[in-house]
Amino acid sequence: MSAFACRQATRGTPVGHEDSLRCVRAKCEAALTEGSEVAALVYRQGDECAFTVGSLFCRACRVGEVRSPTQGSEEYVVYARLGTVADVAEQRHWLVIVDPEIVASSLATDGSGVAKEVR
Repeated sequence: MSAFACRQATRGTPVGHEDSLRCVRAKCEAALTEGSEVAALVYRQGDECAFTVGSLFCRACRVGEVRSPTQGSEEYVVYARLGTVADVAEQRHWLVIVDPEIVASSLATDGSGVAKEVR
């Protein structure tokens, strides 16, 4: 897969509900709402087809690199905004990733701290 495939797969990915989504950094825990700028850590194990959004950071806490690449996994740092998708018939809504930009990555063959900046 490529950074482009990750960007395509990440766009529109549901990440939670407005009242329950928070920055994962323990000392912060800022509420993440529609329009929030975030950094998402996104990964795909070598034997999986789908990408997974693992962590979300608020703008103040966002990371800009894959700090500890995992052997056998593609990992990306994605800067994005949060948007809302609504199911009017069911009266439900949830937050999704909007306008993702890949800023760093590590390939499945990387590991032990080897990461690449994408910019």
